[in-house]
Amino acid sequence: MTLKESIIESATEVYNELGGGHLESVYHDAMCVGFNSRGIKYKFKATSWKTSPKERAQLRSYIHTLGFESGLIINFLANDSSEPSIEQVPLDY
Repeated sequence: MTLKESIIESATEVYNELGGGHLESVYHDAMCVGFNSRGIKYKFKATSWKTSPKERAQLRSYIHTLGFESGLIINFLANDSSEPSIEQVPLDY
């Protein structure tokens, strides 16, 4: 399983367990448990429910500094889906 697949699997498990609409801290704590159990090193950034170009630019700065090709924005909105909204943000614009 790739790192990306492990992250998405963890986020999906958290979303299926908790659903959407909770405070960011609830998802942060749950994702930490899932990531730690998988040995995933991570950096979290909590933001409002709607991601703006500013957050995408900040993520690009993080992934550039860390030497990654892309990063993931995971949004735990309350909706009828069985998965959170996941957006892959590439380093190059």
